[in-house]
Amino acid sequence: MIMTPVINFKNDFLDGDEHEMKLRGYRNDVIVLLPDGKAYELSFFNPSRIAQEVGQVGYVIEKNLIVIEDITIGKIKDVVNKMWNDGFFSDVSPFQE
Repeated sequence: MIMTPVINFKNDFLDGDEHEMKLRGYRNDVIVLLPDGKAYELSFFNPSRIAQEVGQVGYVIEKNLIVIEDITIGKIKDVVNKMWNDGFFSDVSPFQE
């Protein structure tokens, strides 16, 4: 049984993806599996990418958008664990395929 959230991705995570997602400033296919078995789909963007999107189209819409400083696996894991400890997941609906 898992005791902390597990991070997965809807799309395959290939060699070089972490470097690419850091350069792009987002990863919008993050699946978080909690110890209770519920899964949540999250999108992580950095502030620069948000500003770029707003500048291009005038708005940003992403399901369960989380803005963090750097888009890396380590930062995503840290934020997800903090969100879990803070009770964030009790306020959002689980992912449904």
